[in-house]
Amino acid sequence: MSSKPATISCAQGTVRDAFHDLEKDAALKIEKQLAAKLLSRNMRRLDPLFKGLEAYHKPLEILCNGTPYLPWIWAPIKLILQISADYVEALEEILKAYSRVAESLSRFDRLRVAFAQNALFQQSLANFLSHLVEFHKEAYRFLRRRSWQRLFSTSWNRFRRRFDHVIKELDHQADLVDREASSHSVTTVESIRQSVHQWHTTNLEKMAQDEKQSTLRQFQSVMSWLKADSVISEQENIVDAITEEPLKYHNNSSWILKSMPLLNWLQDRPDHPIIWLQGKAGSGKSVIATQVTNFLSTGQDRIVIRHFCSYAHQESLQYERILVSLISQLLQHNDVDSDLVGFVYEDCVMGKKIATFKTLEPLLITLLQTIAPKVGNYSTVRLILDGLDECDQARQGKLLSLIKKIVSFQPKAEEPAALPATTIKAFISCRDSAYLTLSLKKFPTLSLYKKDRHVKAAINAYAAQRLGEGNEKLTDWDFNSDEISCLVSLISERSDGMFLWARLVLDYLDIEIYYDKDEVYRAIEEIPSKLSDLYKRILSKITNDLEHQSMCRMATSLAWIAFSHRPLRLCELQSALAFSSGKQELSGVPPRRVIEPFKLLVEEKPDSTLAFIHFSVAEFLKGEASGIGSTKGNLRQQMVKE
Repeated sequence: MSSKPATISCAQGTVRDAFHDLEKDAALKIEKQLAAKLLSRNMRRLDPLFKGLEAYHKPLEILCNGTPYLPWIWAPIKLILQISADYVEALEEILKAYSRVAESLSRFDRLRVAFAQNALFQQSLANFLSHLVEFHKEAYRFLRRRSWQRLFSTSWNRFRRRFDHVIKELDHQADLVDREASSHSVTTVESIRQSVHQWHTTNLEKMAQDEKQSTLRQFQSVMSWLKADSVISEQENIVDAITEEPLKYHNNSSWILKSMPLLNWLQDRPDHPIIWLQGKAGSGKSVIATQVTNFLSTGQDRIVIRHFCSYAHQESLQYERILVSLISQLLQHNDVDSDLVGFVYEDCVMGKKIATFKTLEPLLITLLQTIAPKVGNYSTVRLILDGLDECDQARQGKLLSLIKKIVSFQPKAEEPAALPATTIKAFISCRDSAYLTLSLKKFPTLSLYKKDRHVKAAINAYAAQRLGEGNEKLTDWDFNSDEISCLVSLISERSDGMFLWARLVLDYLDIEIYYDKDEVYRAIEEIPSKLSDLYKRILSKITNDLEHQSMCRMATSLAWIAFSHRPLRLCELQSALAFSSGKQELSGVPPRRVIEPFKLLVEEKPDSTLAFIHFSVAEFLKGEASGIGSTKGNLRQQMVKE
């Protein structure tokens, strides 16, 4: 075989020297910059590292057949030093780490001449190179995340454990080189090599297991500090209540995933950071929000956090609990770096901070700023917020201000292109109001008012299932398939895009007595189209034949359900009614059928809790339109007196 052309070797030497000089010059330049700030860190301590690399590159050239791989070791040194130069604490730790690497490199200078052509020696060199690159990967992964300075003091210890393993690997490889140098037996050398490999495998597994257990303990402490269990349980109950009816009857709302505003928002791009789903009460906004959440959650690499506000769970409207909900979901997501758990543990739990909004709000912002993708250079965090209109205006303002702030975290133009970017996007679902319209007017809107055709089709499908085969009343009235379709179309048309209205009408038909088809059609035509008027009609029907005492007791029952801080169980309502009756001696509690008269408006959940079928029922009862004196003050007064 012909020898390698001298020009190639010369060119490789030129490239090598250029990189070598670049690293030395870069280190000295950083030292001068720090000296100007009176923060000199003695960068010359890296001199043994550069000398060690100089000794290392010569036998490495033989191993790599002349390919200049060494610049891939030198170049990251400059990059890592430059990234950390503005943060002296980090720079000091990294300098110490590089000094330890230099200690392992020092052995190559005395061994390279005698063993440069030795195959076993070259294998050790390759292993050494592999672990050196591993060190660079760990250091670079740590420093490349945005706002890494904020996490440095608490996360470096976790990184140090991984780094110590790499350094030990380097030391073991250097020891192996020494043993190979003193051993004349190939068998002995191979035995040593297998021993080192076994140590590497065992130690790596132990380190991973220890880190996993440590993260789990820290995570449990953080969840306890957040008091997250009750928030998580509450959110699960709210979502179960939202999806209970759609699960019984196939809800055909998949059209929403094909709408252009949502498709634009679903793109992993920083544009369209906020989308607003708006619609009237009972139009199915919360159901759509759960479907969007489920759709996004199907991808393992997607980070989705959501919060559902509900009048039935008053604590879900509290700003601090909303922050706890979002933070806890973020920390327990599989794709989130465990360093974030360690940061919250050290900064908040060990720092003995109190979980108030003054702590939680900046914590959420910090976590979102520092999330780095595990794979690739890009990731998107999506936040789903439903029922914003159920919060008072002050909380609406706080939440909108927070959301606008976090979605503004986009990569800056001056940041390196290689820096991993995490974009935050928000999906807000609520009724429109003058305040919300003004606050969200700059962002794309997905209006259920304008999607009348799709909403009607979904209500059509829902009504058809409710009135489908197996309905004994329809059979008694002798409805044929065409007439059932006509009935479905009438309900869908009169619902004006409100699933809730369709549900109430179908429930209303179930409890009324009609002799023939014409009465059924006429009843649907006469039912009020406005929810408030429909509620008034239902209440009037309930109270028409009630005596004054029964009216007061019904008002008390509704008041307990409306104003309790958490959903009451039926047994709790029975006890409350008994103790508020004013009797000195109680022989028992009211019967379970106490809620039967208003079962069109109140439902018992699978967990025995009571809730209005929709928050608009509570709004109606608290207003004067109810006709039973059920203003907010009167209801509370009645609740105390009875």
